[in-house]
Amino acid sequence: MINHDDELNNKEIICIWIKKPPHKYLEEIMFNRLDLCYNNGIYWIALYHRQASYIFPIYINGERAWISLLCITLSSSEIRALFDFILSSNKAITRLSFKTTEIDPANSWGLVLEKKSSAWFLNLDVSFNALLRRSSAKTRYDIRYNKKCLEKILGQIYVKTYTINNIPKEILEQYLFLKCQIYNIPNNEDTVEKLLNNANLDITHVYVLCSDEGKNIAIQLNSEHGNLACLVNMTYDLMYKHMSPGRLLYVEVLKILVEKGCRILYLGSGNEWYKKLFGALETNYWVGDAFRDEKSMEKVLKSEET
Repeated sequence: MINHDDELNNKEIICIWIKKPPHKYLEEIMFNRLDLCYNNGIYWIALYHRQASYIFPIYINGERAWISLLCITLSSSEIRALFDFILSSNKAITRLSFKTTEIDPANSWGLVLEKKSSAWFLNLDVSFNALLRRSSAKTRYDIRYNKKCLEKILGQIYVKTYTINNIPKEILEQYLFLKCQIYNIPNNEDTVEKLLNNANLDITHVYVLCSDEGKNIAIQLNSEHGNLACLVNMTYDLMYKHMSPGRLLYVEVLKILVEKGCRILYLGSGNEWYKKLFGALETNYWVGDAFRDEKSMEKVLKSEET
């Protein structure tokens, strides 16, 4: 959220189409960066209300549009004005797919199909030691103990950091090998080429927990822009599962992110163990569709029934 000129300091909610904003501002809306997922069809909207302004990317493909409003504190009237602007200014759009926190769009727009879910956000705006103290004494003990056990077997362990531009192909190949031992990998992620070209993943950094003996024990993929970061995925060598190498790497990456000045780590949905460590906050969000008219809504309902 940024302050705007006094001429916009009134009660009217104004929405306009704009050009792509400066890179520095884009870092502040990383959780909503649809432009990182789609090469074409991205447009930008600014919403002005009183002394505040908000900027959102929107993806438009034929009759359907997508917008993400995570961690943006819009009021019910602002959401209604935004949805109305999108649907009224582009007559081709009949279905607006959304993801939003803070407020339920069903309270703002009459024709909505949605479901409620939750995602985890970890506030990093503290020192690393303060972050560790958010966990229990047992968790801190287990982290130290597991590290000692690993080092007794493998020698000193440490973290190697790569950016997506200098990551060795064999590291990503090993990531896929280790990952498929634990989970079924989606078809659009099951090769190195697909990983690197999957815009929905937006991998920018890769962290590897290594040993003096040259063994890679765990691998974590991140998306990082400015002072915000997302954990994309992680995996580890099942041979050392009982020493929690994934958790050890996660903790070391948190230290690196704090030192970089990252403020928030987005952990996504689900109930994996790491999402409940160090005071991560579970935040409700709504995902669904807003429709131009009942006919458009009925069309989607019928398609879901078949």
